[in-house]
Amino acid sequence: ITLRSFEEKFSLINNTEILNYIFETKIHTKNISDYFKLERKLNILDYERRIKFFCRRKNLNKKKFFFRKINKSLYLRLNSKIDLGNYSDLILNKKLFYFGKKLVLDQLIFDLVDQKVSKERFSEIFEILQHWKIKKNPVNGNDIKKLGVSDGLKIGKLLKIIEIWWIRKNFKPLKKDCINHIKNYLPRC
Repeated sequence: ITLRSFEEKFSLINNTEILNYIFETKIHTKNISDYFKLERKLNILDYERRIKFFCRRKNLNKKKFFFRKINKSLYLRLNSKIDLGNYSDLILNKKLFYFGKKLVLDQLIFDLVDQKVSKERFSEIFEILQHWKIKKNPVNGNDIKKLGVSDGLKIGKLLKIIEIWWIRKNFKPLKKDCINHIKNYLPRC
């Protein structure tokens, strides 16, 4: 599926409807040649992403044979749909934090092929993704407990508040900054 010969003969392969048969659904082929060219140009061939491209406009039925036979992580990747909105840094950071680089890159590529993002913004984001490292919230439940909060629901609420604030601040606040920010919410909990 990632071979150059597959790309070159894709229209012939598609005419046989073999891929529709394999995936038990009508596959998506609009802009497929642009998609193939983009992957080659960026040297990011990925058979899972190609399958996702073919099936991306569908809700995949786990009961169909092909999707029953794949592992859970691939099924989740194929079924994930991320809205990157207007491609602001805030939305991008949020999606990267919650969904990870692989799923964001999938959507970014699809959106470029579908002309939902400019080539310039695509290049900027692609560069960011090349250097992206998984971020870890600097505050945990024990830090909240040290502030005198013992109720589990309140701890969870405060962790969510600080996580949202930390993401909006581009992951820059340190642990002490996060704890100081949490203190603003302690009387309200």
